[in-house]
Amino acid sequence: MDLYNLPDSSQKVQFFYTSGVWYKPRGISMVYIQAFGGGGGGAGGGSAAAGTARSGGGGGASGNLSKICLPAALISDSLEITVGAGGPGGLAAGGGTAGGTTVVTLSRGSSSNATRLLLASGGAPAAISTGAANAGPNSITNAMMASLGVVSFIGNQGGSNGGSGAAAGTNITFQASPVPNGGAYTILNSGGCGGGGVGADNVGRVGGSIVASTLTPLVSGGSANGGEGTGGYLSYQPFLSTGGAGGGSFGTGTGGRGGDGAISSGGGGGGAGVTGGAGGRGGNGLVVIVCW
Repeated sequence: MDLYNLPDSSQKVQFFYTSGVWYKPRGISMVYIQAFGGGGGGAGGGSAAAGTARSGGGGGASGNLSKICLPAALISDSLEITVGAGGPGGLAAGGGTAGGTTVVTLSRGSSSNATRLLLASGGAPAAISTGAANAGPNSITNAMMASLGVVSFIGNQGGSNGGSGAAAGTNITFQASPVPNGGAYTILNSGGCGGGGVGADNVGRVGGSIVASTLTPLVSGGSANGGEGTGGYLSYQPFLSTGGAGGGSFGTGTGGRGGDGAISSGGGGGGAGVTGGAGGRGGNGLVVIVCW
């Protein structure tokens, strides 16, 4: 797959969806690596008797992205790849689980700070009604050997809130997350959407959706009365992924399940109900290595 449209037909591209070992090919001069952390799991929707207000589950955060380009001569002949797993979604009225950290190390069998070439943290998990917060990017202090090359650390996008009582789950706009210091950046993944809430009137509400953009289609939230949220969208050219949509609430039944996040994106929150819908799983991390 000519993922980066390199002019040299001898370039080599490898995708690591699970942990493993990369062996440096002969005759290359440069190596480019992108590492994505696992996405955080969405929370389960609130559970309580019909006729009471219940909140939808919040969406999980996406994983961080880190990337480096460096001369092949500066790194060892093999790299240890640890791909962070996506965080499982919470069950009814339960919070999600954080996504795993993705690490690339120069020394096989060791993941100490001194041997890390690249690190991308996993996304935070969601709680009932509250989407997972976004976090700042990793830094050279998390992977000291990154100083060998030209490196970039990019933060993530938080999940959106579940509907509080008689409210729908909150939508997410792809690539529109602020960093903690108030700046802005472009990311390649997204958080998950919140599940729909339900009030004392027992009227079901829809789950939150990933809003359609110039790069991504609409990822629809679950319909009222227990509709499941749609799973995240994934594209390889250009590479980008979205979180899962939120599940719809059901005042007198079981809320809809949140959608699973695509690679490195957050899971959607479950819809509220007598029994809340489960949260969606965060997408597993990924490492892409291109050499030429």
